[in-house]
Amino acid sequence: MILSLSSFDTRPRRSERSGSAENRSPPVYRLYQWCERRLQDVCRGSAFRQQRLGAWQPILTAGTVLPTFFLVGLAFIPIGILLFLSSEGVNEVQIDYTDCGKDGRNITTCREQLDLHLYNGTGNCKRYT
Repeated sequence: MILSLSSFDTRPRRSERSGSAENRSPPVYRLYQWCERRLQDVCRGSAFRQQRLGAWQPILTAGTVLPTFFLVGLAFIPIGILLFLSSEGVNEVQIDYTDCGKDGRNITTCREQLDLHLYNGTGNCKRYT
């Protein structure tokens, strides 16, 4: 169905000519109202609203799946090559910490007591730990 602006009359109807200020709306707003009503009429019994839309289901056979699989694989080979070449340029740093604490220095642990208070608890637990 084709909607055209020529079928819309911008002149007010007789009932609207002598009516209140509500009826004297600008032509653009009346066009909007007219289009909105028209779309509601068209969409009311549409296949989308009735959930009768057609669906596309591919036919999965070896003749369609295998070429698609190989084409996708061929498309990702250059990406893999680029990733491999960029990873070859990475410098790896290894630091051995095996004998780190055996040079005679005194290694101590720090003991500090922390006081933690819970505020705005929900009260649905018997104890907070």
